[in-house]
Amino acid sequence: MDSYLSARRKELGKTQKEVADYIGVTEATVSRWESGNIANMRRDKIQRYAEILETTPSKIMNLDSIDEKTAVPEDSGLTNTQRELIKVVGNLSESESAAILALARSLEAGRRGLSSE
Repeated sequence: MDSYLSARRKELGKTQKEVADYIGVTEATVSRWESGNIANMRRDKIQRYAEILETTPSKIMNLDSIDEKTAVPEDSGLTNTQRELIKVVGNLSESESAAILALARSLEAGRRGLSSE
């Protein structure tokens, strides 16, 4: 089974060499990282890795799997769908989150436009 790093790289159609060149490391280093050996990864490398994979540094470090960050209490007044949306958006990159926000605002504006007619 592919790691997230490997799967994301392949999803974007990038080779280990392209990733390595962008980050400034060897292909062997990228291969080790994709195998799960990320304990000694420097912060600047994590940032570059996130950039080329169009994701977040916390996703690179597998911190997004910690649900407390995006968990919404059951008594928040939100529907199950709204709580799930918050959880999903919390795992997206900044640009992906911005796209979702733009879509939501567009839907909201369209709904307001319909109600004023």
